[in-house]
Amino acid sequence: MVEFLSAMANGAPFDRVPENLDTVPWTAPMPLLIRHVAEDVRLYYQEAAASQPGNVAPSHKALNTWIFNETALGETIIEIGRRMSEADDKRILAVRFLMIPEGFWPDGPTGPPRNDSGARITDEILDWVAGRRP
Repeated sequence: MVEFLSAMANGAPFDRVPENLDTVPWTAPMPLLIRHVAEDVRLYYQEAAASQPGNVAPSHKALNTWIFNETALGETIIEIGRRMSEADDKRILAVRFLMIPEGFWPDGPTGPPRNDSGARITDEILDWVAGRRP
């Protein structure tokens, strides 16, 4: 999974799994797979941090602050997000929204894309990114 994220940060196309990783039986379609892989690795980090000895488990915000401000994983996810911002595809921007929690995108609000009427897309995002909606 780390190899997958590294490939995405280093220029792999968002529309297909990198060649050296295409034998893995991934279950989500691209580009939504990027979000799922990032989330799985992020949760691994969070579980490791939360299991450390101490009096109080860290809050969700504290874990995200640590990941996005102090780890190579956070840097990698932000770099993927930057590449996604350069893409001319709202579906890829929607994946960035799903991948980076609000408040942790360094360039302002993560914010989901807006639909044609200007309203933020929420429930529609997963179907749209997965290609189940036009």
